[in-house]
Amino acid sequence: MIMLNQVGYNKKQAKYAVVTKAGAYEVINSKKEVVLKVETGESIQDPLCGETLYKLDFSKVSEPDTYKLTAQDGEESYSFAVGEDV
Repeated sequence: MIMLNQVGYNKKQAKYAVVTKAGAYEVINSKKEVVLKVETGESIQDPLCGETLYKLDFSKVSEPDTYKLTAQDGEESYSFAVGEDV
């Protein structure tokens, strides 16, 4: 599962997602181009849901566009925007 802000992110601010699978993820733009490859960070055990969660930092993405996060197994996030007015 990929959890992120579906409304979007301001291009100048930090951008994070939380995922349930460790590994590599790609940030894909609206042209279906890979703009960034990121690895999961430290894991945390969420006491409420009982799952192990991992943080993804994709703050390097700053070009206004619509994006998706994609896992190695093909799982995709919902689309999200990066822009000045988000």
